[in-house]
Amino acid sequence: MPSHALALAEQTADRAARDGMVIASIAAPPAERVTRPEAGARPPEAQSGAFCPAARALESVGDWWSILILRDAFQGKRRFSEFQKSLGLAKNILSARLRHLTAKGIMEKRPSINRLGHYEYHLTEKGRRLRLVLIALRQWGEDNLFIEGEPMLIAHDRKNTPIARLQLINQDGRPLEFEDIVVTLGRKTATSAAYAGTKHARRPRRDR
Repeated sequence: MPSHALALAEQTADRAARDGMVIASIAAPPAERVTRPEAGARPPEAQSGAFCPAARALESVGDWWSILILRDAFQGKRRFSEFQKSLGLAKNILSARLRHLTAKGIMEKRPSINRLGHYEYHLTEKGRRLRLVLIALRQWGEDNLFIEGEPMLIAHDRKNTPIARLQLINQDGRPLEFEDIVVTLGRKTATSAAYAGTKHARRPRRDR
């Protein structure tokens, strides 16, 4: 091979080698950085929402269709066909949402007393406690998503009396504003027992 051709081949090889090194350095993943948590830093579980009641609640009922299923359940719907007709939801999606709500203890599946071989979905006590959440969501929608005079479904009691606007208060009854509320890491107390002692708790049914 002539000397000039050999020199050109060597230059090409050197250039390819350099390009290969550049490509390899770009494609290679960076080395993992091992860092130690700073003093006073929140644990990973707290950062991911494991300690957050709102995050756990959303994991249980935060799905769009699940909320609407609960809305219909509070309005008296119990059968699969009733939910499907109201929501226009595909059977497989509705089945998955009902299984999820049942697995979370929010609804329970019972044999129908009127139709042999059929089942109904009933709210559990845990599920009925979501009534306040849905009313709060409804009132937020009323206040922010409708214009004056627009047709709207209205929630009221059986005597046609409007529901008062929900308001946050502390245990002493003092109204709280947005800036008054802070969130800190603590431990769960007997909230269910405290709830059962209020006038807002649902009274147990008596067998007739």
